[in-house]
Amino acid sequence: RSQDSRASLNRNLLHFLRTLPPDEITRRKMSRIDAHSAATAVRQSFGFASCDGTGLGWSSSSLAVCLLRLVETGEEHSASLRDSFYPFRLVLSAADERIDLYGGDVVLNPSSTPLQWLKTLGKVSDESVRLLKRNREALRANQAVLEDALGSKVVKGLTCTA
Repeated sequence: RSQDSRASLNRNLLHFLRTLPPDEITRRKMSRIDAHSAATAVRQSFGFASCDGTGLGWSSSSLAVCLLRLVETGEEHSASLRDSFYPFRLVLSAADERIDLYGGDVVLNPSSTPLQWLKTLGKVSDESVRLLKRNREALRANQAVLEDALGSKVVKGLTCTA
């Protein structure tokens, strides 16, 4: 971008922030707090290592509603689910629902029904937790071999999803 367009964007942002009503700022802050609290409730209720819905591009209030719906579904059907999904992470995504035994993600699509969520969550078993741990150990071992061969440290970044 040119310098002029960046300056214009900065002025537009300042104008936006100056004209934003104080009650709207407060409402947005409260929505972010609600989303954070809902993510914490999901982690505690299901025992996920973490919970991520940022890739959806949703508002904080919409994300909070979705996460709380997931918590309610989990509470209603707790007898049919694992006590803990650790070390898996929960990722809300528009992608197809799946269990990633290499990255450690349980991917749920928020547009799916709660029964579809339960079906995906039900696929996480003791065996899948063992496979995930084994895959992570193999990745660390292979990474160590590669680092020794290259004589440098491999770190996670934009070109490496490990």
